Amino acid sequence: MRGIDVWPRPRRAREAAPHERARAWAEETLSGAEAVGFAWPVLLGFARVSTNPRIYERPLAIEHGAELCSRDNDFARFSGVRWVDPLA
Repeated sequence: MRGIDVWPRPRRAREAAPHERARAWAEETLSGAEAVGFAWPVLLGFARVSTNPRIYERPLAIEHGAELCSRDNDFARFSGVRWVDPLA
């Protein structure tokens, strides 16, 4: 099993190297012919971190105008996040 952390875009040059290596790994792995699986806790954890304005100045879902689909209604408290419960 492999794992990779999610962190904000680097602000200093010395922070850029790990970010770029992680990005290259993700692009290569996800573009390959081999199937890639993600556990639900990983996907939901990524969604929580990447949409949190306390962590990212402009969270991913807001920056890209994405709609977040989740049964977790805690996302409704974040202004600017388009959130929908897919089973509602």
